[in-house]
Amino acid sequence: MRKIILVVLMLISLCGVCSAEKQEWIDKSYDFSKVKRVTVLDPIIADNIKNGIAEREIAEIFKSKIKLSDIKIVEPAIVILSMNAEFGIDLLELNKTNPQEARKIIDENTYKYTDILIKSEVGIYGMGTTYSNGFSYNTTYNQTSQVIGSNGLSGTIQTPITQTHTVGGGNVDTACASVSFKATDTRTGKDIFLRIDNRAKANITRLDNTVPKDVFGRIVSSFFNDFNGKLRTDI
Repeated sequence: MRKIILVVLMLISLCGVCSAEKQEWIDKSYDFSKVKRVTVLDPIIADNIKNGIAEREIAEIFKSKIKLSDIKIVEPAIVILSMNAEFGIDLLELNKTNPQEARKIIDENTYKYTDILIKSEVGIYGMGTTYSNGFSYNTTYNQTSQVIGSNGLSGTIQTPITQTHTVGGGNVDTACASVSFKATDTRTGKDIFLRIDNRAKANITRLDNTVPKDVFGRIVSSFFNDFNGKLRTDI
């Protein structure tokens, strides 16, 4: 896992201490205005990320970021229960004895209950290090001085003072995450919206305390904001 993060950070470091690399494809011929129901599946998490904490953070953050205006969100469990009722079977039990048949029923009937399936995979979620060049920055503060006149009168004056601070170069802690998204039309089985989003944020000052869940949250929010915008644009 650390080797994967290191490779990503080596590439990202060429772009600066805070960067995002995004690839995207949208089916321009697809009529998004017809979408009324969307089902969002739980994200698939790479095994090398799981440590008992990361997967819980990912699940909680992902769920909190799902926001689609004027669209009915159909939970995956509701889709399965609806099929159970329609066919008078228990798909979970059928999947244990005949997974091919269970998959066939699901694939052929999902469109009845939802229009779009959104799947996601988390490939990177963790901390690494990246090199940050040294830099300088200025801060200004007012210095207060007391002035006493020859006649005994006194007062205060404030003088602006500029101070230069230098931060040396070196390796800094960097939070990073990589997530892929896929939205599929359930009637045709064709992908209509694909995205891969890689992001990293280096903690270069004492005030920076970005962790992987912060970067991951921005990635998920960005996807749902843009997907929602696509739905609203085509209405």
